[in-house]
Amino acid sequence: MAEKQAGDPNYNAPEFVSAVQQLQGIIAKYTTRDAIGATYAVAANNFLSGKAAMIANGPWMIGDFSNPSIALPGLDRNVVYALAPGNGVIQMENIAYGSGSKGNKQDAAFEALKFLARDEVYAEFLNASGNAPCITLNTSLLKLDPINAAFLPQALSATMKYTHLANVTKPAVSDGLGQFLPDLAEGKITAAQFGQRLQEISNNN
Repeated sequence: MAEKQAGDPNYNAPEFVSAVQQLQGIIAKYTTRDAIGATYAVAANNFLSGKAAMIANGPWMIGDFSNPSIALPGLDRNVVYALAPGNGVIQMENIAYGSGSKGNKQDAAFEALKFLARDEVYAEFLNASGNAPCITLNTSLLKLDPINAAFLPQALSATMKYTHLANVTKPAVSDGLGQFLPDLAEGKITAAQFGQRLQEISNNN
C-alpha cells in the first residue's frame, strides 16, 4: 500500500459523494444510451445532429456548429456556452511552449517565446482557435465568434476556477473512473461505494 501523503484526495468526502450522486442522476435522466464508453466523436455527433441538447466542451468546437457537413442547419445560431456550477469555469492551458536549449540558443528561444506571447500574436492565435486567453492581453484585439464573444466576459469574471480531474488524481484513479462508471450508471453501486473504490485505488498507488 502506498504511503498516504498530506493533501491526498479524499474520495469519501461528502462533497465528492454528492458530486457523484449528481453525476449518477445526470447519466440516468439526461444522457444518450451510448454516453458511457462512447468516444468523443460519438458524443459530438449526438450534439451536432440534435440527439443531445448539451455537450461538455470548449470554444474550439464552435467552428463545427456551422459546418453543414456535420451539423444541423442553423445550429450555430442556437448554441450558447454556459458557466459551470458555482459561477465557475474549467481552466486549461492553450499556450504552452517550452525549450530545452542552452547557451545562446536558450536566449534565442526565450525571445521566440516572448514573441509568441505578444498581444498581437497571441490575439491572432485566439481569433483562429476560438480559445479564451490564459494570460493577460489587450482584449480589443480579439475578433471572436459571437458565441465566444458573448461568453468570454462571463468566463473572465467567473468566481470559481476548476481544473481537470485528471490533473489532481493519480493515473490509476483516472482509469478507475472509467472502470466503475458503468456500474454507477446502472445503479449497481451507490455514489458512496463509487467513492470508496476510488479511495482504495488511490491508497494503493
